[in-house]
Amino acid sequence: MALLAFATFAASVASAQTYSGKITSSDWSGDKGLESDVDYSLTYIESTKKLNFEFTVPCDKKINVAYFFAEHGFSETKIENPQSVDGTYTVSGTTVGAFALKKGDETWFTLKLVIDGIGDIVTNRIAYKAGEGNTAEDTEAPAWVSDPTAVASSTSATISVCAKDNVSKTLTYEVSKTADFATLETVNGKANEATEIALKGLSPKTDYTYYVRVKDMAGNVSAEVKTVTFTTTAQAAVVATYYGVFYTNDWEEKATVGGKEVVPQINWKAETLEGYNDVIVTAELSEALPDGAALKFCAFIEGGVGPVDNKDMTATGKANEYTIKLSDVLPEGKTLAKDQIFGQFFFRIYPKEGGVSRTKILAAVYKVGASNDPIATDTKAPEWGVDPVVEKVTDKTAEIVVNVTDDSGSAVITLTGDNGFTELKKEVKADGSNQTIALNGLTANTTYNLTLAIADAAGNAGESKTVNFTTLETPDREVLYLTIPIASEDWNNEAYNPNGSMLITVNPDNTLSFKVSLDQDREDFIETNMYVHGVQEPVSLIRTSEGVYECTTTKSISNRDALVHFHMHFRFSDGSSTFAVKNFTPSEGSTSAVAEVETEAAKVVAANGVIRVEGDKTFAVYTVAGQLAFRGMGEVRLDKGVYVVVVDGKAQKVML
Repeated sequence: MALLAFATFAASVASAQTYSGKITSSDWSGDKGLESDVDYSLTYIESTKKLNFEFTVPCDKKINVAYFFAEHGFSETKIENPQSVDGTYTVSGTTVGAFALKKGDETWFTLKLVIDGIGDIVTNRIAYKAGEGNTAEDTEAPAWVSDPTAVASSTSATISVCAKDNVSKTLTYEVSKTADFATLETVNGKANEATEIALKGLSPKTDYTYYVRVKDMAGNVSAEVKTVTFTTTAQAAVVATYYGVFYTNDWEEKATVGGKEVVPQINWKAETLEGYNDVIVTAELSEALPDGAALKFCAFIEGGVGPVDNKDMTATGKANEYTIKLSDVLPEGKTLAKDQIFGQFFFRIYPKEGGVSRTKILAAVYKVGASNDPIATDTKAPEWGVDPVVEKVTDKTAEIVVNVTDDSGSAVITLTGDNGFTELKKEVKADGSNQTIALNGLTANTTYNLTLAIADAAGNAGESKTVNFTTLETPDREVLYLTIPIASEDWNNEAYNPNGSMLITVNPDNTLSFKVSLDQDREDFIETNMYVHGVQEPVSLIRTSEGVYECTTTKSISNRDALVHFHMHFRFSDGSSTFAVKNFTPSEGSTSAVAEVETEAAKVVAANGVIRVEGDKTFAVYTVAGQLAFRGMGEVRLDKGVYVVVVDGKAQKVML
């Protein structure tokens, strides 16, 4: 049971002036904005030179994130997942760092909102004078409505607080483990309403004391500091433990800090708790994280749970060890169940600078309740069974047959070479059987000298081997087109599940072009990727117009008669959505682009290196890879090749 005590201090009164105003429909930039007025107040705290802000935003759609920017502020302030009450959002906070202006200096501010189904909307610059006030100065500190209460589990607790204020609609609650508030966390909440403060990463069966005080938008601090004491419960028994490891060469994205790649080995375990409704993931790193870096856990859990994306792991107190309890971070209303499959399981590291590191993604490897033996230390290097052999050489592709053995059962072969060969890493079985490495995107009529370096997942390196071969001359191949429908039920997240269609082009060099046309679009995409299995994973889809995303692989398929599998993954600010795995056979494509190349609509003449459209018509010319080569009227001179000419919304192929 939580116990309460309080200390009484003289209320802290800030020297502050509040300016209130309205953002009207004419204050939004571009052609997107809100029709209803947005009330706001800005309070400049002279002692800290910070700016408190509060916006009351009427909006019938979900606001995913808001940004407040004041010129000469230390940085843009981000407000994630603002909450709505009866269709009205309160967006509030304090500028990060010290405000550079002195009282009386002139500046301006902007408000940006990211809204579901609309995207970004942002105001024009709105003038403001630091410290200017048009309301009576607020010198009254907020007061507690009721004593805080705490509810604890084994590794987390929730403190419920409620205070009131004479002016501010938004209050800031400061929580600290020490009475002097030397280090603290802040949570914003509405005045006169209960606000929950979540504490995570706690230890089971442990006594905790936290101190809480409340501050209004003018910077006035409550006279009473509340003390909340509670004891966490015992941890549920572990019924199954699954062990795994990400080695240093298992990182697919690599941040660099101080000239060194951030790629530690991660020995991890997933412990299923009694009842099979919770899992604790613990990660032990082989080296310390860079200063200020965060280790994040990422997963996609099937069975209706969905994404657990970029969730902070908490240091356990042991050297380089971090943990996360999934019940603390699952989507609201979701729970785990026995045998629930983790469709994706991986880690990210976010340093302060230098990019992001990401391990490879384990697909359907772990499920709730799974168990295995701890991973043994591996010190033996892999060995070659026979020398590698080059087979099936074409103009753009080749295959290398390898045969290796290792006590781990797998090895990584790194291929490097000359004449523009791009380094390739390939994981193969190391059980003494023949394995094939496909090489794509080669240059025709070119001699390649390649080195094959071999190592196991633990980093033990074996003897390197070399091969050489010459690609064939380029044969004549026709362009083929296929169309695949996109249905809403093919996506795994209702937050983004558009309908549409996909045009696939098999180019003469056997690269693949994808044009994805969707009836829904978002402005907050972080990643839009196409995964062409066994060819190129991933390929970034580029937004070329509203609802249209396109890409072309740099690597080629080796056989037009072989089935090609692919899927898409779109990640956005508050989640992600994956398009189901589909397949097609390239050779079954048509020689005309379905829904793209239609019957002739205008007289097009192509001869002697010139494409001409008769009549005063604007036309566009595209390469077969989808790149715009010309747009205008009259005629255009181009290099030899196959082109698509679009006139009056109709398209046709021509050859120069």
